[in-house]
Amino acid sequence: MLEINNIGVSYGPIEAVRGASLQVAKGSITAIVGTNGAGKSTCLKAVSGLVTLQTGDILFEGQPIHLLQPEKRLRLGIAHVMEGRRLFGDQSVEANLELGAYIHRQGSGWKAETAGRCAEMYRRFPILGQRRQQLAMTLIGGEQMMLAKAVALMARPRLLLLDEPS
Repeated sequence: MLEINNIGVSYGPIEAVRGASLQVAKGSITAIVGTNGAGKSTCLKAVSGLVTLQTGDILFEGQPIHLLQPEKRLRLGIAHVMEGRRLFGDQSVEANLELGAYIHRQGSGWKAETAGRCAEMYRRFPILGQRRQQLAMTLIGGEQMMLAKAVALMARPRLLLLDEPS
């Protein structure tokens, strides 16, 4: 499903990733393990298009994606929950979920489909259903992490990237 081939990423003069390669099979769970500063987050950002590759390529379902913009990668089915949760803190839980489904806002049935997806997230994460009108910034850390995962799932990803998921 995902192939990372000999990628290199730098932040200015600092080489963050050199020669990283990885294959992820459909339906599998894969972990990248390493010390702080080893390039784990940078590899995930390379897959989602948030950093530019200096070398190598990335294939998703056999197609090169390393030159695509992040939004196009999301439309292909790649969702990324970044470290630090990255929520819209001044918006409600429900508004954050709706924003997660934004790329599917087309056709006449998108509102009903989004409501159905929200209901599914409330079943998966019951505390979010109890807090649906609460501002995201007022949730405790674990609840914010649940919300960040639920927001990513609202996009109906085929590949879910979780950076520091615990």
